[in-house]
Amino acid sequence: MKKLIISICVIVCSVSLYAQNPMDERLYDEVKLKIGDDATEISACAFGGTKKEGKPREGSCSLTLNKDVLYRFTCGNSKKSTAILEQKLISREDNQLIKVIEVKEGDISSFEFMCKKTGKYSIQSFYNGFGYCWNVTIISKVNIK
Repeated sequence: MKKLIISICVIVCSVSLYAQNPMDERLYDEVKLKIGDDATEISACAFGGTKKEGKPREGSCSLTLNKDVLYRFTCGNSKKSTAILEQKLISREDNQLIKVIEVKEGDISSFEFMCKKTGKYSIQSFYNGFGYCWNVTIISKVNIK
């Protein structure tokens, strides 16, 4: 019985290691380098998968932002992605669209948002095409002097 359990564990670990995309593993590190020396990471979210015909490819991360804080959102789209990433910042309390950016395959883009009201917000990821997609978004607080 022990041998069977160990064998299953080895197989599962081997498959998961083989299935990882090394480019996606490094994407977080690449995005982290782009947040700037004037900012401190407070959160990160990632989204990925494969978009099939007829099924939308989208993801969402919920977060709470505080009033009078300048936030920087740094978004990276994997070099292996087959579509453009559309990233949206939305206020969940009044469903207000705050910002939309597009990030091409292999690119990293960022935007800043001065929060006027403490509340719940959402970062939403959408892909405009079919195939493989992966992105990482780092939310950071800009240190204002």
